Amino acid sequence: MSNPNESYWNFEQVQDWCQQLAATHSEWISLSEIGTTKEGRSIWILTLGHNPESTPALWLDALTHASEWAGMMGLIHTIDQWVDWTQEERGQRWFQENTIYCVPCVSPDGLESLMRGDAFLRSTTRDAKEGVRRIGFEPCDVDNNGKVLWMRWKDPAGPYVSDDASAYGLRKRRLDDAPEDAFFVSYEGKFLEWDGVRWIQAPLKHGVDLNRNFPVRWAPFEMFGMDGGVYSLSEPEARALMDAVSERSNVVAAMTLHTYTGALLTQPYNANTDLPKSDISMLQGMAEQLVSGTGYKVFRVHPDFTYDPKQSIVGVWADCLSSTLGIPAYTLEVWDPFKWAGLQIKEPARFFMEPKEHIVAALLSKASNDGELLLWETFDHPQLGPVEIGGIDYLRTIRNPPLSHLPVECEHTFSILDKIRMSLPKIQVQVSVKALEGDVYRIVVCFENHGYLSTAGLQRALDLKLTKETHAELKCDASVSVVSGKIVQDVPALDGWGQWQSQSAKNLLYPSLPADGHRQSMEWVVSGVGEVEVHWTCSRSGSGVEKIAVGGNAEHQLRLF
Repeated sequence: MSNPNESYWNFEQVQDWCQQLAATHSEWISLSEIGTTKEGRSIWILTLGHNPESTPALWLDALTHASEWAGMMGLIHTIDQWVDWTQEERGQRWFQENTIYCVPCVSPDGLESLMRGDAFLRSTTRDAKEGVRRIGFEPCDVDNNGKVLWMRWKDPAGPYVSDDASAYGLRKRRLDDAPEDAFFVSYEGKFLEWDGVRWIQAPLKHGVDLNRNFPVRWAPFEMFGMDGGVYSLSEPEARALMDAVSERSNVVAAMTLHTYTGALLTQPYNANTDLPKSDISMLQGMAEQLVSGTGYKVFRVHPDFTYDPKQSIVGVWADCLSSTLGIPAYTLEVWDPFKWAGLQIKEPARFFMEPKEHIVAALLSKASNDGELLLWETFDHPQLGPVEIGGIDYLRTIRNPPLSHLPVECEHTFSILDKIRMSLPKIQVQVSVKALEGDVYRIVVCFENHGYLSTAGLQRALDLKLTKETHAELKCDASVSVVSGKIVQDVPALDGWGQWQSQSAKNLLYPSLPADGHRQSMEWVVSGVGEVEVHWTCSRSGSGVEKIAVGGNAEHQLRLF
């Protein structure tokens, strides 16, 4: 199997890698199916960790959008790096104390479609909505070379003209340009139900955008000919992700990988967000740390990364994870083609709605200079007659990096994912037993969180009552009885030090302690000599059993990490 930072894999290669990884490391990596696609392909999830039922977990997924291969390859590369890390004692210990869930390919049907040379699609191969009649031009690989490139033909009504000064031989038409120099330009393809006269675009064959199909502010959505599904979670891939996270109550942080712009997207997603300011500030602060050293930028989706500031962003997976499930979550946009072309774009999302000609020219010129622009070649089109086919391979230049740049993007991805791995809550349990008189003892259990994140993830999770409270239950053998203290005791979620950096520790000129804190304790008084057990659960951040000998030594203390 090829190195994940040297090529773009099809679904079979991704599936083989998953199966081989789980078979080779079966003692701590497992593979299971969380759903199937319309075409019957499996949506696989890898679970990395020795104790997934009792440790905090990081959720990672890629390829919600089927053409965004660099995110998938960066995730695969990262998993390989972590597997190698377990050759060290520190790596082994980390995966004993933490878990990672990884869905490397959310849209396998779409991936396979693109890898066999079909036209660009957003996510899956779901057919056009019922009632949509597809008449007009449909992109396809008309010359059977395995890629859908550009196609141009001369016509006096065309909106482009030839330009020998341009590296790609085209520019937008101006009022004083000669009609005989005009061209129509489209992706290569054919007309459906053509009447021999009109040159119009057909509605998309596969128009669903999975990243508008999740249950957060969902509403009917259309943009660029795409839709957000007929209702929230109408698509099997979206349903599989939502169910999988909901069933894994230990997920306390998440990242979903996309392309492109070389940026980490954070909250808020809308002007009237449901998240409290404390969550938004904490996420912003962590995002800045995650991208450090990569050259990637951090954007708040609203107002800095919106296609249309007047249109609400609906149904986005990362927003669903945070706003609906209370999990700190980000969207990572791997690869910055603008930087590749020597450009600095302050608002990259606006480019999609208001493309500037000099930006387009710079991207195409860079592609030409790097040998990624294919020269125009004459082709006898079955409907239009003589046309020319050429231009760029969009999927391997703009949407994803050329292969020569993939290793660097994989390393950037690893750097960011490795840092978010470090953000998980880290619970320390301290148990002390003190003799009072005779065979009477006081047992004190203290929980401390030494991690960046709260044991609940976000304040939003607490507001919605989505997490279990931290609690401990004392279980005694027949020779020990409880004198005082509730058998089951609850304490609030434990703060992480990261949230203080946007609150009490925000300004060193005005130092302060937090309102709640990272430590909580509970106690019991028991009588007798024998053994007791403290069974504890700490929100989304782990659980355990502490066995304590009562009697014998008058006083002892046990620290567990």
